[in-house]
Amino acid sequence: ARRLGALLFFGLVHLLFVWNGDILVEYALAGFLVLPFLRAPVWALGAGCAGMLALYAAMPALQLSIPPLPGVEILQRHVPEANRVYANGGFADIWRFSLGELRLLLPLHLYIFPRTIALFLLGVLAWRTGLLRRLASYKWEFAVAAFLGLTIGAAGSSGTGPGSGLAILALATGYGAAVLLMVQLPVAGRVLGAFAPIGRMAFTNYAMQSLIFGFIFFGWGLGQFGRLGAAYTLALGVAVFAAQMAFSALWLRHFRFGPLEWLWRTLMYGEAQSMVARPRIG
Repeated sequence: ARRLGALLFFGLVHLLFVWNGDILVEYALAGFLVLPFLRAPVWALGAGCAGMLALYAAMPALQLSIPPLPGVEILQRHVPEANRVYANGGFADIWRFSLGELRLLLPLHLYIFPRTIALFLLGVLAWRTGLLRRLASYKWEFAVAAFLGLTIGAAGSSGTGPGSGLAILALATGYGAAVLLMVQLPVAGRVLGAFAPIGRMAFTNYAMQSLIFGFIFFGWGLGQFGRLGAAYTLALGVAVFAAQMAFSALWLRHFRFGPLEWLWRTLMYGEAQSMVARPRIG
């Protein structure tokens, strides 16, 4: 609970002062709801996951008291103003506009919240069943999941409606299964191993991306919001990600955790954690 409480605090700071597309607040709230399931039997985890996915798929058709997603007309009026404020405004202007955008983003978070809970439960289920601890025992299952997930996901994720959301989940599951299969192969495992450091510092890198791209795109920095084409933006994203991979690998040669990971663990345990990397034996 302390771990999730600290995450909620970090998420609120990130949401209100850095970037309103934050996901940490949703993760923290979902984590609190999933806590009671940690001691539940496997069948309850599976049932809870399936139930949340069913609710996620059915929500658009249910009569729920949730504000509707913004329509095309609202977005057509909003986007030019967003381009103007984010590219040219100062920190105070962007902060006020960003807070105002939260009412447009709230319905999206409410609609995908059951999916987030379902994926959390799926993660607990994968660990409890030993799936992630005995990779070599599930090669056939990973191969089948990768094929079905990628096939079904690619076929259905390009459409609209309730089925498209589940198809995207199938696609993500296919990618995940393929990675778990390939990481066991000698050459592919070494290539994929290069991504391990950035994953071990995911919290720090997530926050760093918000600050880096905030400086590049917002008016208090370089003001490039709405001014770069898709190709330049893609190249910029790849470059920043590659730089973070190198930085993470270098950092973890000397320290056990990333800076935010260290602070998060310190708040969780109530005492400062050791940051010095343990020397390798042999």
